Amino acid sequence: MRHLDLVAVKGKRQAVPVYELIGRPDDRALVARFTPVLDLYNQAMVLYHSQQFSAAPALFAEAARARGDEIDPPSLVYIERCREMSLEPPGVNLDRVYVMKHK
Repeated sequence: MRHLDLVAVKGKRQAVPVYELIGRPDDRALVARFTPVLDLYNQAMVLYHSQQFSAAPALFAEAARARGDEIDPPSLVYIERCREMSLEPPGVNLDRVYVMKHK
């Protein structure tokens, strides 16, 4: 599985972690298919959390294409978030919790 986000639903204060279930670690074909995606995604997340919003999208874009014929949706979400964050940087207030605006 991979960690996607910490999310606070609209109207709630408590954030909950959200994970994507990918599959069994002993499934060699699955591991081979997802390892490049996860490596790039994790590198991009490090940049994102260190507020390098201009550098992170390039790695997220590589992760989005690393699945071959399939696009990696979480990477696309973070490309958009980087765009939003670069327009209104959070400064020291980035707490890694995404507050959902819709239920």
